[in-house]
Amino acid sequence: MMFQHQKRIARQLFHWVRMLMGKSYYHTPQGIGLAFDPERLHGYFNDLTGKAKWKGSLDADGMPVNKLADGTSCYFITTIVQKALGHFDLHILTGDMHEKNKFLTICKWLADHQDMRGGWDVSDLLRLPEGLKYSAMPQGEATSALVRAWKLTGDMKYLRCAEKAFDLMMTPVENGGTAYYQNGTIYLEECPGPAKNTILNGWLFALFGIHDMHLATGNESHRKLFYRSSETLKKQLRKYDAGYWSYYDENGALASPFYHDLHINQLRALQRVSPDDVLAGFVDRWEKYRKNRMKKARAFSVKVFQKLRNPSPVVIVK
Repeated sequence: MMFQHQKRIARQLFHWVRMLMGKSYYHTPQGIGLAFDPERLHGYFNDLTGKAKWKGSLDADGMPVNKLADGTSCYFITTIVQKALGHFDLHILTGDMHEKNKFLTICKWLADHQDMRGGWDVSDLLRLPEGLKYSAMPQGEATSALVRAWKLTGDMKYLRCAEKAFDLMMTPVENGGTAYYQNGTIYLEECPGPAKNTILNGWLFALFGIHDMHLATGNESHRKLFYRSSETLKKQLRKYDAGYWSYYDENGALASPFYHDLHINQLRALQRVSPDDVLAGFVDRWEKYRKNRMKKARAFSVKVFQKLRNPSPVVIVK
């Protein structure tokens, strides 16, 4: 029993080191999307082409199967949908029909495995409180993938599934969804709970899904939701600034180097959609943090300490 515990801790430490160094599959660099166009459903906001290069296990349908630190296997919807978006961008960039087919295969799987409410249950992997099952991040990313599948094929099935995913994402947390509505503001929760603790990168990925839904439908209500949540984010960005690095969430968990860079590139993408001096200011400030060796070293040491003090209850290693 003790040996198994030590083995699990060793796997977690190995995963953390690779994550902090940006060398794991899950933490490959994600700059601005190579074919991103803020005014049409084209390439994705951030570069997820590295996510198409899955080297882990696949099931009989070709879907990636994740492995946890304890050795168990599972499906993680974020892995699946980001792989789809990576294949979509590779198809756009190269014209390769194999990439198109891989993208559509995953989108069909998403449609076939979407539940009656329009979501994909992530409660076990994210250790969500009882009664909460969904995450804004994969709901938004799935919305982005499915509207692109609809555009590519003309099959209304994909648009209907995207609309269901979107509607669930925008459902209040207290009603089993992933959005907090407070005095006209909208927060999108990667890990919903009784107390709001919005994870920045998850909020941004969910925002991208709202924008894509507006591009797909032209619905004015979607545009207004995007505006309300993006304005909320702009006003809250100072809470994610540690003075030398960015925070991962509202509770003071510092971002790893990977997530700090992701924050910068996500804000750059958002600024292309909605140019704003506030966004530009944080991009510039966080870029300067990243280039400062002292601040980067401080952030790295603090993050390692936080990880050792508060290890994640579930760690995906492959």
